[in-house]
Amino acid sequence: MSKPKPLSYLTESTFQAPTIAATESTFQASNRTFFVNRKESMKYEVEYTNEFEQSYLTLDEQTQDKIDVRIDLLEKMGPNLSFPYSSRIKGFRHQKMRELRVQQKGEPYRILYAFDPRGVAVLLLLSNKAGNDRWYKENVPKAEKLYDELLKELDNEGLI
Repeated sequence: MSKPKPLSYLTESTFQAPTIAATESTFQASNRTFFVNRKESMKYEVEYTNEFEQSYLTLDEQTQDKIDVRIDLLEKMGPNLSFPYSSRIKGFRHQKMRELRVQQKGEPYRILYAFDPRGVAVLLLLSNKAGNDRWYKENVPKAEKLYDELLKELDNEGLI
């Protein structure tokens, strides 16, 4: 059995009142609070669907580059990535569904994504929502279906 790696990404803060609690960014135990500082080498895994890839490949290089920047942020921040880069989508059956928000040349691109039970961010759909007041009503059900298919596939493969 190999020796566990030291938790070098934990740093201790000043004294806090004795409590036991946990959040996405801190861990409190006893009289100490630890803040988790993710090192550059620690990234969240990001995967994508064929539907995402098909849309991505139709975009010009500048738009792809802008989307890549957002995906890099998602890899670094994971579920902690917040507005204006990412936001929760209301009305999803799956509470872990979110959208990456990308503005390019005045055009609002949206990437619907979710973290699966393995903790992997899965990019489900990508499209430009400019001028389409029904964008969410049209695309949320598609993303839900893709996510349901993914969960079934992961279950069949014994990964969840």
